Amino acid sequence: MSYSLHGGARLARIAAEGIRSVHQYRRIGQREQLVSCRIVFLGMAGGFSAPPLLALLGSEFEVVGVVVPRPSGVADAPPVRVVAPPLRPRRALQVRGNPPAANAAALAWAAGVPVLEVAALSDPVTLPALAALAALRPDVLCVACFPARVHARVLALAPLGGLNLHPSLLPEYRGPAPLFWLFHDGLERAGVTVHRMTGQIDSGPIVAQTAVRLPDGITYQAAEDLCAEEGGRLLVTALRRIVADPGAGQPQVGIGLPAPSPQESDFHLTPEWSARRGFNFIRGMAGWGEPLMLAAEGRRYQIAQALAFDERGTQPMHILSEGRQARVRCSPGILYLEISETPVDFLDWRL
Repeated sequence: MSYSLHGGARLARIAAEGIRSVHQYRRIGQREQLVSCRIVFLGMAGGFSAPPLLALLGSEFEVVGVVVPRPSGVADAPPVRVVAPPLRPRRALQVRGNPPAANAAALAWAAGVPVLEVAALSDPVTLPALAALAALRPDVLCVACFPARVHARVLALAPLGGLNLHPSLLPEYRGPAPLFWLFHDGLERAGVTVHRMTGQIDSGPIVAQTAVRLPDGITYQAAEDLCAEEGGRLLVTALRRIVADPGAGQPQVGIGLPAPSPQESDFHLTPEWSARRGFNFIRGMAGWGEPLMLAAEGRRYQIAQALAFDERGTQPMHILSEGRQARVRCSPGILYLEISETPVDFLDWRL
């Protein structure tokens, strides 16, 4: 890829401003606009990282490196290393009709983009990690589900700073588990936000944002996939905005609800929930592996699955059960469940 410059004075001024790569500029009136930029992408093996990276790889921008975290339990490894693709890619077990999902590293290898594995990018940042990232000469860092805070010294490597893709309508649900709390709180609409990265988590100015509707009964994985696909498109839009206007972004207004990592008690339902909320939470959490519990009339029930709900239904008792089938009177509606355990007294549960 070749770029043109117009005179040594221009190059000297660009270098003085800290831009570490040579770009093509075009004049718009009295302004100069950056036409192309170099992206370093930070993500992980989870499903929320791959679609945004794929969108970037298919855009007009240049992805020059992908950074992933070192796997837990790996000892005696350098603070940063280049990860080579496997010599013989393992054939994924494929269910008919469902192609195996690619992760961020596999997408990078397929595109000929180097993959760097780092121990940490928070405080303290090791000099080898900083040097490896600086060698990529990034103009901007793009982050989607990187599981650690990115230190200010890392963000300073990119003249345009960092953009983070977050699966909520910020400032609502800042934190590591926004989709969990969207399901827990019974929201029918999720969203994605691209914001500038600052010293505070999920708090920087918003560059782009859009809502994502969640249909009844959607699973957590399907909701994450919807947000990731929409987020990839939004990330490209946000990049175009900051390339056109490096100061683009609106400050977040308000505090918003937090989205901390859920605790055991956060997987407990009560009849005070609406039937729709209970149904969607149970369906959404089916793949989490955490037991879902219902507390009703002094007893608790372990939920196997949600079968259906009736928003207008009613019954005299909070819960009617026969075998493993249960009908729960909610506020409002009736929730139809399959339960997997004999109910126990609250006193026994808490002991």
